[in-house]
Amino acid sequence: FRSAFDEHLDQVARRIINSLSVSTNMLWGIASIDGNLALPLARRMLVEDFIRAEVMNAAGTNAPGLRLMDYLGIRFIVSRLDFSNSLYDVMSRDEGMNVQVMENPAAHPRFQFYTDFAYVDDAEQAFSAIKSLERPQLLIETQSDSYKSFNIPIPATVPERAEVSIVTHKATAIDYVFSIEADKPGWFFLADANYPGWKAKLDGQQYEVYSAQVLGKAVPIPAGEHQLRIYFDSNTLKTGKYISLISVLIITLLGGIRLRYRHPKSTDTDYRG
Repeated sequence: FRSAFDEHLDQVARRIINSLSVSTNMLWGIASIDGNLALPLARRMLVEDFIRAEVMNAAGTNAPGLRLMDYLGIRFIVSRLDFSNSLYDVMSRDEGMNVQVMENPAAHPRFQFYTDFAYVDDAEQAFSAIKSLERPQLLIETQSDSYKSFNIPIPATVPERAEVSIVTHKATAIDYVFSIEADKPGWFFLADANYPGWKAKLDGQQYEVYSAQVLGKAVPIPAGEHQLRIYFDSNTLKTGKYISLISVLIITLLGGIRLRYRHPKSTDTDYRG
C-alpha cells in the first residue's frame, strides 16, 4: 500500500491500470503465451515455471535455439528495466512505466517442419526429454506403435534435412490453411496449444492432430505437394452455443408471457348502475 501523498502514486497507478489489459498484444496481431486463458491446460501449468527459468537464463536450461521457449516461438518478452540479458535485443524502453520490450532472436517460427523427431507417451515424457535435447528435434505424443495405423513416418536413425516450402493461405485463431511441398516425409509443427477440438485435413482426408513439444500440435506430412488445413471444431463449443440460444429463446418467451398477463388489454364496456 502507498500513501495518498506519495509523489510516485500517479506512476504506480498508471502501471497497475495498464497491467490489467493482459491481451493488448492481440491489437498488434501477436500471440501471447500469457494471454487470457479461460481454461488453462494442465500441460501449460507443467512447464510454466520452467519457461520462466529459461527466460531468466537460469542454470540447467538448454542453449538458445534448443529451449522450450524457442520451440514455442516466444519471440517477445516484456520485463522491468532492471532485468538485463545479453541473449535478448532491447526493442523499446519506457522509463516512466519501468517497462522494456525485448526480442528473443533464437525463437523458432510459428510454423515449422521436422524430419528429426521422436515419439513419447505423454506430456511429462516430452517435458523430461526436451530438457536434454542436443539438437533440434520434435517430440510427439502418441502411444507406442500407434503411429503405424495412421501412416505416420518412422523416426530415422540419421535424419536427413528436407527441402520444404510452406505457403500460408489463412491463419486465424481457429483456422489455418497451408500449401506444403517437401522432398522428404516429416511433421508439420504449429506452435500453438492443442486444446481438445483441433482437427486436420490433408488433401481433403481427415488426419489426427497430435500434441508435440508439450504445448504445440503436429500433423504428419508425406513427401510431395499437399494442402493442409488445421481448424478448431469442438462439439462442446457447438453444444454450448445451442444451449445458450435455447436459453435466450426461453427467457424471451417467458418475458413476453409475463408482460402480457401483467398488462391485460383494456375494453370499452360501460358498466352503469
